[in-house]
Amino acid sequence: MASEVENKPSTEPAWELEYPIPELRVRLERQIALLEQELAEPTAKATLGKEVLRTLQNALSLALQRTASKLRVVVLGDFKRGKSTLINALLGQALAPVDVLPETLAITEFHYGEPTRAFLHLDDGARMPLAIANLKSDRLAPILATLPSPLTRISVEAPVPLLRDLTLVDTPGTGDLRTEFDQQVHRYLARADVIVAVSAADAALSQSEREQLLSAVARHDFSRICIVLNKVDVLSKPDDLRRVADFARQRVADILPGAELYPLSALSEFQRVTGAAPHHEANGATATELFETFRGTIAERMASQAESIVLQRSVYLALQGIDDLESHVARLHTALAQRSETLEHQVAAQARALQNAQAHSQSRRAKLRTAITALGDQAKLWMNEFVDRMANALTSQLLHVSIADVDKDLHFFLNDTLRQGVTHCFEAHSLQLSDIASATFGQEIAMSVDPAKDFEVFIADLVRKTAKPSDLAVIHSTLPLLGSLLPLASEVSFLVGLGSVGLDRARQGTDLREAANRIRAAVPGLKQLVGEVVEHAYRTLATELLERLEQAQAKHLEATHTALNQALLLQQDGNTETSLAQSTLQEVLKTLELHRSELLQLGTRLD
Repeated sequence: MASEVENKPSTEPAWELEYPIPELRVRLERQIALLEQELAEPTAKATLGKEVLRTLQNALSLALQRTASKLRVVVLGDFKRGKSTLINALLGQALAPVDVLPETLAITEFHYGEPTRAFLHLDDGARMPLAIANLKSDRLAPILATLPSPLTRISVEAPVPLLRDLTLVDTPGTGDLRTEFDQQVHRYLARADVIVAVSAADAALSQSEREQLLSAVARHDFSRICIVLNKVDVLSKPDDLRRVADFARQRVADILPGAELYPLSALSEFQRVTGAAPHHEANGATATELFETFRGTIAERMASQAESIVLQRSVYLALQGIDDLESHVARLHTALAQRSETLEHQVAAQARALQNAQAHSQSRRAKLRTAITALGDQAKLWMNEFVDRMANALTSQLLHVSIADVDKDLHFFLNDTLRQGVTHCFEAHSLQLSDIASATFGQEIAMSVDPAKDFEVFIADLVRKTAKPSDLAVIHSTLPLLGSLLPLASEVSFLVGLGSVGLDRARQGTDLREAANRIRAAVPGLKQLVGEVVEHAYRTLATELLERLEQAQAKHLEATHTALNQALLLQQDGNTETSLAQSTLQEVLKTLELHRSELLQLGTRLD
């Protein structure tokens, strides 16, 4: 027996490799500095052009600055979702103004400092002290009206332990009210490390909120995203919290699969920590327990990983700079192959295209929306036929099943079947959507929307995110008698009768044939509701696609204009041979690829 044990193969230990953060930071800083040095070499600098190198240097400088910065946690969301109350609850005192008016909105940063004080930061670089008491809306508005330069942000310093490890950032409410603040918030997200998106339990992940998450957050590839489902104290029943949370998880998973959901009541916690109200229960869990789960994530888990998260964002920013420079090198390489006379004509044509882009935007938008609306109309016809077939299948099955099975399974049947139908409509239109985008903006613009994917793949991905089956939640929410709905169900009520047929049968003795007749009677209303859902989904799809295409077009036109101008300068420079410039570009590409590989390896070790 002993010999058998001795002859057994030994098992290698499972090594857990750790890479010290300080060493990784030094490597990252050295890598960025080396890339800047190599691209500043005279031949490379002359070939690439000052403007492009300046853009890259700005990106690398930002990445380098981030390596030594604190973790920046940015809180965003629509108006009246409780963002400021959430921050005040985390800080344990009322520092973030909660009664703001549109004219007093500004990004507000909370840093560690003693004593407590605030500053206004202006776009000319000036900083002005501000009394904490003047952060209230009624006092802040007249102060802002007299500023010598526009306000860019407000900073608040306070001796709060949480702020030793991170910077909290309160942002103006996004949505349709003030689009200029949407743009301000979107620009600021480039400086964020962690996103906390705040929604509310009585309007969980609304359409505008999902559009903001998709257009503003998803594209930045944040490694840490928290979705706060605030105001859970408005839910009246213990099961409501679970149902609303499950619904919100499904909605956010469509666009941000790695995000974490935290249901809580920021107001309850703020009242507790400031002594304004007694501790109380909220839907089966104490308000304190719900909030402490979130606080633990921010104050403990993320704070302990702060250095790693910040360095990951630094790597991401450096890689973005490399991607942009590679695109410029490719354009410049193509432009250098043209004759000087041809280049001059292309430069002039590109300048006109830049001037005319805005003038033609309305016609392009109308053309694309009209084409996608036509697809939506076709989808509604498909779904009408689909609803008829579904109703026929349902009524025929009613004659062969028990009342108990109807009560248990009808809502699942309706939801699953309708989800499949709408999903198939979008899948069927993916190629046509690709053709519409190419016909409206040109194939080159369409292909540049997402260089990491074929445009058809991008479209398929976009329709999955924009018109996921969760958009049929309005149908799901009309079946409260079957016990699987949000507490605030849709006002559309005709499906209640459809969903409760079996229960009525059990209570009133109605036979299954009568139940089948009632289902047939409900079909017209169901068609109308499904048609509204489909129309809304296609309209949302058109909006998102337009935004992506217009952004891609503006970036493409500007980048092409820059490359053409640089190629023309090189050809007109008697000291630069075109063949030498092409050779230099090849060397630059090799350099970029080497640095990309090193940065990706660093990013892997930071995970």
